[in-house]
Amino acid sequence: MIIVSDYRDPHLNLAIEEMLMRQAPDKPVLFLWRSLPAVIIGKNQNPWKECDLEFMESMHMTIARRISGGGAVYHDPGNLNCCLITQRTAYNPDDLSAIMLRAIASLGMEARRGGNSLFIQQRKISGSAYCLQKNMALHHCTLLVSADLDALRRALTPHKECFDSKAVESIPSPVASLKDFLPGITMDQAAETIRRSFGDSRRIHHAADICQHPDFRDIYAKHRSWDWTFGHTPRFSVERGGKSLTVEHGMVTGPAGAGSLIGKRFPG
Repeated sequence: MIIVSDYRDPHLNLAIEEMLMRQAPDKPVLFLWRSLPAVIIGKNQNPWKECDLEFMESMHMTIARRISGGGAVYHDPGNLNCCLITQRTAYNPDDLSAIMLRAIASLGMEARRGGNSLFIQQRKISGSAYCLQKNMALHHCTLLVSADLDALRRALTPHKECFDSKAVESIPSPVASLKDFLPGITMDQAAETIRRSFGDSRRIHHAADICQHPDFRDIYAKHRSWDWTFGHTPRFSVERGGKSLTVEHGMVTGPAGAGSLIGKRFPG
């Protein structure tokens, strides 16, 4: 099954991914979606350490947390997100990469896999992450088709502060979009090649049907919440205003000299 989203809300599309996983389809599902400008961090990351939140706010960019691990990625309408959902027993970490590599080859370009990423020459065009649950597996990736790479670099370059944290850190790589190698590439063309690489591209379903599930509202509310996006951050310490602040679940808990900050949300 292939499902395509016409929505550009990253929180909503991430909720659809989680909803699809909970529905436990018996056959592989490929879900394709795009987003307004946003940074999506991994489940166990620290948004204050991964993003320039001030720049993002000035540019009206969204910050969101996904249910999979891995590093922070930039989304905008020039980036295509590809999510493969399977039964846990059928999960193969190579399947999604194989779909993407076949699609890129059909466009006349040779890409290679390096870890959880895809590269053309020495530049990264795609990163991936996965989530494994008891019965289901979710593996998703980005594909930079015509993304704003200047905005990507700014959003993913946080202020230099001294963090002490066990949160997962992103590993930066030089990036490129497909349009840097194929100037005439369009998003429709890229999406169609991926659909063909997966299977019968004529059988397209739309994401709106998933949003009608009775559990969807709660899942969407979770993805939009401060508690999930910021409060889920692992405990960390940071130098701020001459003090070493301790932050747990996004709230300042110490030291005693932190005064009025104690018990409040850590400032961005």
